[in-house]
Amino acid sequence: MSCRAKQFSFAALLALVSALTCGAYDGAANFNDRVSLTIKGQGSAMSNFPLLVRLSSTQLPGFSYDRANIDELAFVDSDGTTALSYDVDTWNTSGESLVWVKLPELPTGGKTITMYWSLKSGGSAPPNNPSDVWSEYAGVWHFSESIAGDVAASTYSSDSSGHGLWAIPTLGSAGGSLAEMVSVRGAIGNARVNGSSSAVDKSGGNHLVVSNHTALALGSTFTFSGWVDFDNYSDVPRIISKFGGGNGWEVTLGNSANRDKISVTAQGQTTTRKVFGGNAKDADGYTLITVVYNNGKVSVFGNGGAEYGYSDVDLATVVDTANNLTFGCSSDGTGRSMWGSYDEFRLRKTAVSSAQVAAEYANVTQGGYLDAVKGVSFVTPDPVVTDGSVVNDY
Repeated sequence: MSCRAKQFSFAALLALVSALTCGAYDGAANFNDRVSLTIKGQGSAMSNFPLLVRLSSTQLPGFSYDRANIDELAFVDSDGTTALSYDVDTWNTSGESLVWVKLPELPTGGKTITMYWSLKSGGSAPPNNPSDVWSEYAGVWHFSESIAGDVAASTYSSDSSGHGLWAIPTLGSAGGSLAEMVSVRGAIGNARVNGSSSAVDKSGGNHLVVSNHTALALGSTFTFSGWVDFDNYSDVPRIISKFGGGNGWEVTLGNSANRDKISVTAQGQTTTRKVFGGNAKDADGYTLITVVYNNGKVSVFGNGGAEYGYSDVDLATVVDTANNLTFGCSSDGTGRSMWGSYDEFRLRKTAVSSAQVAAEYANVTQGGYLDAVKGVSFVTPDPVVTDGSVVNDY
């Protein structure tokens, strides 16, 4: 179909068809309100970057939940016509909502995209596939569920990658207390507690289990990232594991002499690297841990690598196993469980660059990484423009 089809009647329907067949979307024709979002560059071009956008009336000029619905949004790329996929992590009409937007390309110098909300009469939002945001990922767990103790044992943590990899609360070989696996405030919205008492700080305590799946056959090149907050520890608590019988991989806290470090394992070979400013229990809140396995090399980063980063350390090449994937304990449920919380666990099917590691940390933590430079309402006869307002100033 030619893009000229939009000239005919039934404009709203044809606008939708045109977006599907021609790839062009006109946000201004369909929505009342918009804001331009400028993303800073990191000195290196990146592809398929997941951008976190925080929505609230205090952070976005002119934004109001009275005029915004969860399924009536649009994000348009810098060309002005390409609709971007997005995944709503959290929708909170009385506070802050969290949305991940897929940027197919993020140039060295950054770029500006546009967000639209408040549909016009007869307008339509572009088609959206939330799992497309995570097309390069085997699994993505936001831990955004609101979980109280009386339902913690039966509340699974969902996977946003489209692979359906639910993480199931499980007792290990020594028991524990699944009622402790509640939701708490995390680095990005909600997080999930693995355990919060000595009943869990044992070999074979609480953990989440993701059943083995073809999507988890990652080969020797992939990236794990996740935010962790340790409340306490003994022995070597697991963070994430797909290791057993001498094969596979896992990431743990260091031993008693290395509480400021994590240990990274592949095929039974381990390297230990510093990622915490002090010991893990006393670290200030959540720490982002990123581990890049790359065909016999491993790179380890704490909080984006600004303070602690180690690239291309020799390590055995990972071989896929049929083991389950576990969060907070060993793959077989017998290793030391984690006493603390985790947030935003991801497995990417590629080895990401150090620039991307830094950018993902900055997007969550640094004020000014994402700026709302112009908010425009099309409802008023004379558009109201606000310049220079900072969205993520925290």
